[in-house]
Amino acid sequence: MDPLDFELKFVENKDKYNLGAITDGSITTAKLADGAVTTVKIASGAGGMTICTSTTKPVSPTVGQMIFETDTNYVRVYTSTGWSVGMRQQIAFSAEYMVIAGGGGGGADMGGGGGGGGYLAGTSTFISGTSYTVTVGAGGAGSNAAYTGASPGGESGSNSSIGVSFVSIAGGGGGGGHRADTLTNQAGKVGGSGGGAAGRMTNSGAGTAGQGFAGGFTGTEWNAGGGGGAGGASTNINGGVGVLNTILGPNYYWAGGGGGGGSSGSSGNGGRGGGGGGGGGTAVGTGGVDALNNGAPGVGATATSGKGGAGGTNTGGGAGGSAHQDRNLAASGGSGIVVIKYLTADGTGRTVTGGSITTSGLYTIHTFLSSGSFAIA
Repeated sequence: MDPLDFELKFVENKDKYNLGAITDGSITTAKLADGAVTTVKIASGAGGMTICTSTTKPVSPTVGQMIFETDTNYVRVYTSTGWSVGMRQQIAFSAEYMVIAGGGGGGADMGGGGGGGGYLAGTSTFISGTSYTVTVGAGGAGSNAAYTGASPGGESGSNSSIGVSFVSIAGGGGGGGHRADTLTNQAGKVGGSGGGAAGRMTNSGAGTAGQGFAGGFTGTEWNAGGGGGAGGASTNINGGVGVLNTILGPNYYWAGGGGGGGSSGSSGNGGRGGGGGGGGGTAVGTGGVDALNNGAPGVGATATSGKGGAGGTNTGGGAGGSAHQDRNLAASGGSGIVVIKYLTADGTGRTVTGGSITTSGLYTIHTFLSSGSFAIA
């Protein structure tokens, strides 16, 4: 037939062929023959995708065919030599976190208070199919020798972390020894929050920007400086205040600084949030309150004997400093803590493990009091 004749006949009979626009609903399943469209036929080309499991792959695949395994979350491609290794499809998982390092130990012989552990908190994206190493830092040991004329300072705590992205810095140890002829260890150590300077000294430890504040000093021989806190610097003999964070529900403060030791005057109080109180002096320092575990008060309200209180366990609180010529070893800083919190609904269909797991309202909370791992399967 001449092409022109075919065109004329087609136009003349257009109504017979019902040539109109295809509108919504004009094609229905009732108008398609049974079996006309199947997943096998859709997937038979290189651009198709078959949904299956790792044990129900297509029996006769074609080269270039793609599959998604619902039980492994892998996408694989069929090649001339078989199925590819594939790529796992990962899902972003948003969660709140709080990471607190171990607090610093207290100094002896007019010892400074230990600094609170470094504090990090915020919201971040975690990736499914990944295991994150969680480290909970220990508190630093107190001055490790009785009075010999040159008492050492307290030790700094240890860092806490989630993987390599979130690392909180250990609290600095308090300075120890007030004698002018023995200057070793008298300075407060730098840290997440810095340790307080020993009596007579003014060289307190600096804090880490964004994680804590500096330790304090008095400049007088018979009172030592307090350790810095995550929420503020030491004020003279008292430990710096910690930071309020409600990730566990209650209004807890975290990583307060330890109070400085005393002799002729009062010892310093531990900072709110688990800081230990200073020992010795006319009145011992109180422990820092409003914490998961409050800091311990100092003991021994005398001019020449008195031990600083320990920082609160799993608060990152710094320890209190000890008194003049103290023959009792100084106390240790509080250990750190790591907490991860997310909407329970976001964890539906996933296996999320690590730490002590609790729920509160709409949220699931993983609390790490010791090191472990956080994994999302």
